[in-house]
Amino acid sequence: MSLIRQTWNRLPGAQKRLPEDSVELRAWVLASVLVGEAAVLSSGYFGAVTGVLVPSLTVVAFVVSYLRRRERNVLIKVSLAFGALAALAMFFREVLSSLYDTRVPLARLFLWVQVIHAFDLPARKDISYSLVSGLILIAVGAVLSTSLWYGLFVLAFLLCAMAAMSQMNLSEARE
Repeated sequence: MSLIRQTWNRLPGAQKRLPEDSVELRAWVLASVLVGEAAVLSSGYFGAVTGVLVPSLTVVAFVVSYLRRRERNVLIKVSLAFGALAALAMFFREVLSSLYDTRVPLARLFLWVQVIHAFDLPARKDISYSLVSGLILIAVGAVLSTSLWYGLFVLAFLLCAMAAMSQMNLSEARE
């Protein structure tokens, strides 16, 4: 049994990455993601339920992820896989009803994938993926935007992302 465990631990990716303990880093990345989500949700294409659920679940997800960052979270990961499949099914249903304009179904899919991903952010690498997702949400919001006021979302995101990047550097330096 010991030989099997040693062999398993030598495989690439078998070692668990160190969990990220920086609350400041997680808070700034959360702020960046929330700004990205608000940018997409303010386009007017989404209902009130989505407008409330997505940011609320993102905050809950970041908290759960922080509290469980040292655990294996097998049940959570299985649940997230089913959630991702449900989001994909919802995407295909919406695309089939509007084949000529897939922007809104794609934006909805990405919003829900971001929420799902936020439940499992144990390491710095996972948190940096969320920061990139926030940037993508800003780009998606720009595609859906019809006003120059959208620049305020871009400015807010840049401020939050710069703070997140500086916290990421500080966290790396502490190691």
